[in-house]
Amino acid sequence: MRKPSGKGFPHPGQGRRLLGKVRRTMLAHRMVRQGERIVLAVSGGVDSMTLVDVFSRIAGSWRLELVIAHVNHGLRGEESERDMRFVQQQALEYGIPIAVKKLEKQDYPAGENLQASARRLRYQFLEEVAEEWQAGRIATGHNRDDHVETLLMQIFRGAGGFWGIPATRQERYIRPLLEVSRAEIEAYANERSLSFCQDSSNSKDLYLRNRIRREFLPWLRREVNPRVDERLAALADLSREESAFLDRQAREGLASLQVKGAELGEVVLDRCALLCLDPVLQRRVLRIVCGELSGSAGGVGHVHLHFPSPALQMNLGGPARRFQLPGGLEILVEKDRVRLRASKRFEGPPPYAYAFTPGETLWVPEAGLEIRSRWVDVEKYAEGRPQGPQEAFLNETACRGQMRLRSYQPGDRFIPLGMDHEKKLQDFFTDEKMGREERQRVPLLEIGGRIAWVVGRRIDDRFKVQPWTRRCLHLVAKASSGGPEES
Repeated sequence: MRKPSGKGFPHPGQGRRLLGKVRRTMLAHRMVRQGERIVLAVSGGVDSMTLVDVFSRIAGSWRLELVIAHVNHGLRGEESERDMRFVQQQALEYGIPIAVKKLEKQDYPAGENLQASARRLRYQFLEEVAEEWQAGRIATGHNRDDHVETLLMQIFRGAGGFWGIPATRQERYIRPLLEVSRAEIEAYANERSLSFCQDSSNSKDLYLRNRIRREFLPWLRREVNPRVDERLAALADLSREESAFLDRQAREGLASLQVKGAELGEVVLDRCALLCLDPVLQRRVLRIVCGELSGSAGGVGHVHLHFPSPALQMNLGGPARRFQLPGGLEILVEKDRVRLRASKRFEGPPPYAYAFTPGETLWVPEAGLEIRSRWVDVEKYAEGRPQGPQEAFLNETACRGQMRLRSYQPGDRFIPLGMDHEKKLQDFFTDEKMGREERQRVPLLEIGGRIAWVVGRRIDDRFKVQPWTRRCLHLVAKASSGGPEES
């Protein structure tokens, strides 16, 4: 445990300036709305404890409700236990409710990268807490130093984009401290007399990020430019803006490039029309399609599209050429077509739809789920709240009209909990990193022609429980392979 040194800020009033900087960041990126509930991801380190303190100071004026979420990864023995006890005590002192998850060794899949597994499990728990508490946003303590370190890692690894950490992601995750340096955060903690934990693994050079933090960035600041962090952060912001523009251009052109009659799990593009695009947009179009086919384009970078791109322009009358991509995808360059598809072809279930009546148990064989439902008083919601993404409470007054459980259809839209505008389900699935098979199997609860619940993922914001709600529709999805159980 580290206690504040008492040195305070090097210049009086910098603490207030940090708070002002965070407020400006939140307003500029429209991170929260007044009256919203926010999940704070708290490890116990100086960044996350500063996050807690800042939000506790602005919660009253912004009418925010806060929930702390902490994951004990169990990877550092007694140190992990110490951090968990510390965060629980801090939540008690701040008067903020807390949700804790303790992971065991068996929770980490064999053969999967340990750091990647830990991150996936951590974000999975944050989603569960947000769903349980019907929180619109999840705040993390990433700062400007994290932003710059991530940018350098992307450059060194040849990733598809060089933009570091975005201020918001999926319009659900927010990083209010992203424009604040680690030095400013540590000074703030001193001025505010904040206690925090230190992760001993951060001092070890086992990971690339630690080596960048401890060796490379200090060298750049010393030998190249003392303000290199600001310069790199500005470069990342510029790169993100330009990338977003190119994405819009590529998506606008994609519709006119697609050839009708493609098989399931395949996208076919007109080769000549694709060649009319600038090579930059060609690669961008291919990467977007890869994301739609696999659920995420994260594994496909510009280095993977280096060879397919020139092949588009060569040997227009020659034999087809095949290129393998990450995520089990392939590109087939034919005489007048470019096919992108999964290497192992997938045949999904046919579309399905079932009439749904509250109070009954409905089995959805295509999804391997049974959906149980009942009307309950709002007190039941207040007592239990959703215990994870497989459970939902819907406002009775919004549940008007015919109800059915059905599969996804192209063009489906809904308003994810915490958002104030519609989003294409296809884009939501991409954000959730759902593959083709899962997209076709996941049930959608439709009420009065509107999607109320993407089962196991998110409810529609229009169906959430409101302060004036008296009764709720309580829904539970349970895995089942042989039809509904007898009650």
